[in-house]
Amino acid sequence: METIIKPKRVKAQAEVNERGQIIITKKYLRQLCEELELYETPHLNDKLFLHFKGFTKIENLEDYYNLKVLYLDHNLLKTIENLDPLVNLKALYLQNNLIGKIEGLDKLTNLVILNLSRNQITQIENLEHLINLQTIDLTYNELAKSASLMGLKECPSLTSIDLSFNYIEYDDQLINVFSRMPNIACLYLKKNPICDSSGYRKMMLSALPTAKFLDDRAITDLERRLAAAWNRGGKEAEEEERKQYYAEKELQKEKTGEEREKNEKIRTRLQLEQERYEREAIEKRDKLMQKKEKVLEELPEDYESQLRAIDKELERTEEYLRERGKKQLAKLDYSNLGVSKYTCVSRTLNEKGEYVYTNNLSHDEVEQYRQQQSEEWNKKAGIGGEDDDHFSSDEKAAQDVEANHETGGGTSKTDAGVQEEEEKIAEKEKVEWNDELKGKLEEIVEDLVFDFTEATAVFNQYLKTGMGYKGDPILEEEIRNIYTSIEMEKYRGQ
Repeated sequence: METIIKPKRVKAQAEVNERGQIIITKKYLRQLCEELELYETPHLNDKLFLHFKGFTKIENLEDYYNLKVLYLDHNLLKTIENLDPLVNLKALYLQNNLIGKIEGLDKLTNLVILNLSRNQITQIENLEHLINLQTIDLTYNELAKSASLMGLKECPSLTSIDLSFNYIEYDDQLINVFSRMPNIACLYLKKNPICDSSGYRKMMLSALPTAKFLDDRAITDLERRLAAAWNRGGKEAEEEERKQYYAEKELQKEKTGEEREKNEKIRTRLQLEQERYEREAIEKRDKLMQKKEKVLEELPEDYESQLRAIDKELERTEEYLRERGKKQLAKLDYSNLGVSKYTCVSRTLNEKGEYVYTNNLSHDEVEQYRQQQSEEWNKKAGIGGEDDDHFSSDEKAAQDVEANHETGGGTSKTDAGVQEEEEKIAEKEKVEWNDELKGKLEEIVEDLVFDFTEATAVFNQYLKTGMGYKGDPILEEEIRNIYTSIEMEKYRGQ
C-alpha cells in the first residue's frame, strides 16, 4: 500500500527591527498565509489575520488590495496608517491596541464595520469619508463631554454606535449630537456618567426618533409615547398619555370582540339561509309532485306541456337536494379518512402567546388542511349563487300552487290551527348524549383539528339530517364542555 506523505506546514517566522520590535514584512505575510492555508498570491485573499502578533506598525499590505476583512486587534499599534490601498475593505478590527487618534481611513469608503474598542481615543473625528460605515465600536476609550463626540455627526450612515464604558457626562449639546443622526437604530451608552442623570432614558428617546434599542433594551411604543409626552409637558402629560394608551388598548379589545361577535352572527345567518333553501326545495318538490298527479288525473288539453314544465322544475329541485346531500356526506363520512397526522392533534400557547401544535405541525400547515377540507366540500356540493337565487325567486310559484290547492276544495288555516302548530314547535327536543352520539362528536372534533366553531356546525347538521333532530341547535360552548367531559371520562376513569 502506497504511503502518502503530506508536506509539513510552514510555520511563519516573525522578524524584528533594530529595536527588537516585531514587524510586518512581505515574506512574513506569505509565510503566514501558507501557515493559515490562505492564498500565497496576496491579491487572491479576502481576509487576513494579523491579531495577537505584537506588531507596532501597519505596513507592507499594499499587495492585499482585495481584502474585505482585516484583523489587527490585540497588538501594540499606536497609529492607523498605510491602509490606503485596501479600498475594498468592509470590516476593520483594531480593538485592544494603543491607538490615540482616529485617522488614516479616508480611502476606505466601503468600510461598514469599524472596531476601535479598548484604545486611548479622546476625540471622534475623521469619519466624513466613510460614507458606508454602519457600525462603530468605541467602548473602553477616553471619551468625555459632548465635544469629543461631535465627529459622529460627520457620518450620518451610522446605525449602531457603542460608546459604553467611557466618561461621557451630560451637557446641553449632547442631545444635539444624536438628534442630527437620522439612521441610528442602536445606541449603547451604559456605564457612562450620563446614565445616572435624572430622566436619562426619556431624554435620549426624545432625541432618537429612529432608534429601536437603547442600552440593550428594546424601545416599546408605550415607552416612546411616554417619553415624548414627558418632554412635552412633564409628569402630568406623561400620566395622561399613559391613560390614553391603555384606553386605546381597551377600545381595541372591545372592537376585536365586537368583530368576533359580528362574524359569528354572519355565520349563523348564512347557515340558517342554507337550511331555509333546503326546506323550501323539499316543500316545492312535494307540491310539484302533487301538481303532476293532478294534471295526470285531469289530463287538460295542454297536459303534455304542463308535465314537461313540472318535470323540468322537479329535475332542478332534485339536483339541488342531491348536491346538498353530497356536501353533508363529505362532512360526516369519516370512515374513509383513515388515521392521519391530523386525527390526534392538539394545540397550546407558547411563551410568545402563539399557538403551537403537536405532531410537529406548523400553524400554517393545520390551517391549510382545514382550508383544503372546506374547499373540497364546496367543490363536491357545487352550489353557486344562481341556483340559490332560483329557489328564492320561485317562492311565489310554490305559493301559487299551494293557493290553487286550497281554493280547489281545501280550507285555510284557522287561528286555532296556527296556535296548535306553534305549540308543537315550542316543544323542543332534548339531545340524549349516549355513547354513540358522544363517539360521533369526538370523531367530528378530531377530524376538524379541534376547530370547535366548524365542528359545532357539522354536528348540528348531523343531528338534523342523520337523526331527524328538530330541537334547538347545540351551542359551541356546550360542544366544548361535552368534548371535555368525554376526554375526562376516557383518561381519568370518571
